[in-house]
Order: sequence, then structure tokens, then C-alpha cells
Amino acid sequence: MTRVSKQRYDRVSGVLAKVALSARSALNPHAAGLVPDPGTVASPQGGFVFGADGLTIATSRAAPQGRYLLLAYPGTDGDVFSAAAGIVRTNGQGDHTPLASRDKGHWRGVLTVPADAERIWLLFDAERRHARPGLRLIPLPDALWRYVGPRIEALLARGLPDTTDPYAQWRLARLVEAASQQTRTEAGPPIDVLVCGDPMSPAEANASAITLLGQSTAPSRVIATPSFAAMLEQWLRTALEERCNLGLAEHPAPAADRAVVIRAGDLLAPDAVAQYAQAAAAHPNARVIYADHDYIDASGMPASPFFKPAFSPLLQLSRDYLSRASCAGAEVATPLPAGHGSWPSSLAALPDDAEVLHIPRILHHLCDEDGLVPARPGCELMDESPAYAERFFGARLSRSTPPRASVLIPTAARPEIVRRCIESLLSLTEHSDFEVLLDVNGPRADQLTELACEMAAKGPVRMAESSAGRYPEFNFAALVNGMAAQATGEHLVILNDDTEVLSPRWLNDLCCYLERPRVGAVGAKLLYPGSKRVQHAGMVLGVSGVAAHCFVGESSSAMGYQGYLAYPREVSALTAAALAIRAELFARLGGMDEVHLAVSYNDVDLCLRAQEAGYVNIIAPEAVLVHHETVTRARPTSGAALERERTEVGYLRARWKPEILDADPYYNPNLTLVYERLFSPDLHPRPRATRAVARVPFARGQGA
Repeated sequence: MTRVSKQRYDRVSGVLAKVALSARSALNPHAAGLVPDPGTVASPQGGFVFGADGLTIATSRAAPQGRYLLLAYPGTDGDVFSAAAGIVRTNGQGDHTPLASRDKGHWRGVLTVPADAERIWLLFDAERRHARPGLRLIPLPDALWRYVGPRIEALLARGLPDTTDPYAQWRLARLVEAASQQTRTEAGPPIDVLVCGDPMSPAEANASAITLLGQSTAPSRVIATPSFAAMLEQWLRTALEERCNLGLAEHPAPAADRAVVIRAGDLLAPDAVAQYAQAAAAHPNARVIYADHDYIDASGMPASPFFKPAFSPLLQLSRDYLSRASCAGAEVATPLPAGHGSWPSSLAALPDDAEVLHIPRILHHLCDEDGLVPARPGCELMDESPAYAERFFGARLSRSTPPRASVLIPTAARPEIVRRCIESLLSLTEHSDFEVLLDVNGPRADQLTELACEMAAKGPVRMAESSAGRYPEFNFAALVNGMAAQATGEHLVILNDDTEVLSPRWLNDLCCYLERPRVGAVGAKLLYPGSKRVQHAGMVLGVSGVAAHCFVGESSSAMGYQGYLAYPREVSALTAAALAIRAELFARLGGMDEVHLAVSYNDVDLCLRAQEAGYVNIIAPEAVLVHHETVTRARPTSGAALERERTEVGYLRARWKPEILDADPYYNPNLTLVYERLFSPDLHPRPRATRAVARVPFARGQGA
């Protein structure tokens, strides 16, 4: 092709592409009616109204097989942040394409319709809740597409929205996923929806009503307050009476065995009732089924998601994350919306065979944020709810004085490092009965022995008979096991020699949890030296192949994701840099694995074995120490040390399997496993089958 003919080719194809993009309905021989998907309701004034989960509409039939230019118009005066279109095949699967915005609110894209297409769908993530959408399909024959296709794609690419908010990206991906698949729900037990409280405005009341009407499975009844019904538009109230058996009561109570309780103004995902009904049918003993939620921001869009853990009784004491996004048995749902104050006693009184289930999906959009309450020590919270604490953690042992704690410090470090650790421990610790055991080994053994004698004159410090000789190389697990066998304390506290005590109550704050028989290991919050940045506040399984510390580098005074950095809570694993455990449990679990995990991940393995045996591991952020990490031992980067770590990682993954390491019950599967972005939404989440509905048995009779 000559230079002149190429210029003419580009010019003509560009003009034709622009003409195609601006084509009008006269060019469209495939007109089709639009039908709302669940979550969308036909408006008597024309068009559709919808909830917080985007506007999803579909054609009443699929267009003939071929390639089409879509010209979509949402018909709303609010902002449309993103849009997509796709097809659903007769087998229930589908394909989709993002739409580009150009001018006057029109969105465009190219869609290929296969022979087995059942319908075409459109999705608009829009700010306003009322729309009169339109769709035009313009055929693009192969001959024309070969000529103008690249130009059309280039023009469309310029109009693709630039979405930088991680949650907005995640939410759009999930909305597209839902629209791309035919979902057929099976009938479950009847579920009521209780609408409690007074709405702030008619708009809030109407929005809640729309999401109730748009449920793919209608609730058996909706019981609301008279003030809520009085604010509804008449057609919405009539529709609720006809489809949802609307009833009014000053204090709504369920008629069915299970109920979803929302505040006036809260919104439900289109399949919320269906999801709860399916979970209840699959798990008839589930008396509490809860889901993830987010909040409606000032512009009316969902924001600030709370992707929750599996049932975490200790976290529930710090912040009520169940009551406003759950489906509960009548014995639990009835006291709402009293909420946080009533749930501990209600949960404690449930039958022995009751279960708590988690659905890791955003099923609730809350109209207001509750805010995070100030953090308090977990032992204090347990003592204030004795029946609840006994149900989930076992009865606290009655003692007049705290039991002895043995602090185990294996060391081969420079004497000045060990001195700093022991002196801070002896000068600050206010625990009434403790001892410090040192396993001194390595090339500085003589100097460390002198230091131990010096420290013994200042407090309860003694040297243990070293276990270092059992292995030719450094073996942290063997050193700890050897000291544990010689300890006289009822509680063991494994402590790195490069830590530094900051708080007088640190030992009490760790060991008080061990007075509950179902508690396994308890870990401290560790800070980097010379700053107030976090080095450890619990671990997340599945990161870097095994596990990693969470909240690394965050301010120690921050609340962290949904308060996780400040609230005591259950975790799957903890670092042994500062870890407490009962001596009898440590012995029953077989101690640390000194054969396969000499240096790395022996703490993770110990915690997982405790969890496997029915115990819960706890991070106690009220216990704070400084950790001069890697001062005594550097991270392996090459040679035998690196090969050893790889071998230990391989053993741990073979020992615990991906279904354990890649499905941390206290880390939601919708959150990323990328180390630098922990606790942010994962655009490509792990399969929900790993924890589609996580069953958590109650604790009575376990762990004692």
C-alpha cells in the first residue's frame, strides 16, 4: 500500500467509525424491550427504580448472531460512574465488555452475540435511583468490521472510565459477575424482614422499600414501623402490601422462624433474602447467619466495605458486626435494634447444637456508619459478659493470685541486646509471680553466662540446660522445647532476645486470656524500634505462600481496618517473638516442631495445631513491646539458610494443605493476599467455595 492510499484508508475508516458511533435508531432493525433484573422495579411514572447494586436490565430476547455496536442510554440525571454490557448463554454462562462514555450520557461498546445467546444485559453503576434506559443495536458486518474495527476500538478506548477506587473496581467486577450468570435459586424456609426505627427522610424510606420489592426471593413478610410506612410513596406501599405482605408494628417482631432486621434507610442486595434462605436450608441449625456490608456515602454510592471474618466472638465483644447485617432466629432477632447490648446474652443462650454461619458477600448497604468504639482489653470485656465468655472461651479459673509465668528467652546474641531485653522486663513487669529462663548458646556463651549471673542477682532469672547440642545448626524450636521442659510456670511466654518491654501490664495482659480453657496461644502487638510503627499485630494465612504479619508499618495508635489493629480478636497464627501459651497445652500439642521447622514458621505450625484441636488464638493489642527484628538473626537471602527456609515452607504447605493455608477463617476471601495491600478488596478473589458459608461450632464443651 502506497503512502497516499494508506492516508486515504485511515481517513475514510476514521470517518466511517465516527459515523457508526453516532448512528441513530433508524439504522437499527433489532429493537428489543428491556426487562429489569432482580433489584430493579418498574416505576408507574415510566422507567425503572433500583437499589444500591447498580441498574441491571436485559433484552426480552437476544439479537440474531453477529457483531453489534451497542448505543446505550441510562436515562438518569445523576452521574453514571461505569457501565458494562454482555450476553448470557443458554447454559447460564456469559461474556461481557466494558462500555465507553462519550457525550450526552450515551455509552457505547462492541458486543459479539453467539448463536446460543439467551439475552443481552446492560449494567449501569449510577448515582440516581430512577432511570429510563434505552438500547440500540447496530449490526457490524464482517466486511465493515475489517475496515473500521480497529478505529472503533481505539475511539471507544478513549471513553473508558478511569476508575481508581479499589472498592469501586471490586464492586463493578462483582456486579458484572452476577449479571453474566443465570442464577436459579431454590426455595428455602420463610424469612421475614423487620424494618426498625424511623427513617430520616422519605427518600430513605423509599430506597429501603425499593430494595425489598426488588428481592429475587420475596420475604415472607415485611414488618415495619408506622412512621416508615407513612413516608412511603403510595405505589410503593401498595406494592409492599401485595408482594411482601406488609405489616405495621411499633416494635416489629418476626412471625417466621428467621428474620432479617434492618434500619429504615438500609438497603439490601437483590439476592439477600435468597442467599439467607439457601444458607438456612443447607444448615437448619444455623441460628445466626451474617453477611458482609458497606455504607452508603453522601453521594448515594456504596463505600467503606466491611469484609468480615468467620465468627469471631472476641471481636464481637469489641464491635457489634453481626446485628445490622444478619438473618437470625427469632430468639436473637426479637430484641433488635437494641443491638450490641443484647446480642452477647442472646448468643450465649442459644441451644447447644446452634451454629453461626458467614456468607462472604456484600448483602447489606447501611445508611449510616456506627463508628468504631474505643478499644478495651479483651479480658475486661469477657469479665463483663460472663455467660457469653463462658460459652465461647470456657469458664475463667477462680484464683486468688495469678499463676506463675515462665518467660523463655533462647539467645546467642550480643550481650548488650540481651541486657536491654532482660532489664526492661525486670524493671517494668508488675506480674506477681514470674521467672525468666535463658538458653545461652553460640560463640558468646561465656559472656552471656556472665550476664545471666548478673541478671539473676537483680530478679528471677536463671539459666536452663541448653538444648543446642541436640542439633548441629541453630534450632529455635529445640531451644524453646528444652526450656519449656525445665520451666516451673503454668504459663509459658516465648520471648525473643531482641524485644523490649514497654508496659508494666504486658505479662498480665497476655496471660489473663490463658485463664480461659478454650484459649490457645496469645500474641502481643510488636513495634519497630525508634518509631511507633507496627511490626506485628497478628498474621494472615496464605500470604507469601504461608503467612505474613498484618498491618506492618501502620501507626500503633491507628484503629486499622475496621478496628482490627486496636481490638483484641481471634487470629489463625501469631509470631513467637512474644507468644503466651499454657504449659500443659504446649506439652499436649507436642511443643514446636524441631525436626521439620527448626527456624521458620514453627510458630505458625504451633498455632494451627492449637486451632485444629479446637482452641482459639488471640492477638492482644493491649500488650505492646518493641521488637528489634533481625538484629540477632538476619533474613536468609542465599545459600544454605535460604534453602532451609524453602524446605520449611514446602513442609508446612504439605502439612496443612491449601484448604487451610489459603482459607484463613479470620481473613475474608474477598480481601487480597498481596502483602503490600492486605485488607483491600481483591479484584480476582479466591474461589468462594473455600468458605462459601463458613460453619463455626459453638465452644461449649470444647478445649477444656
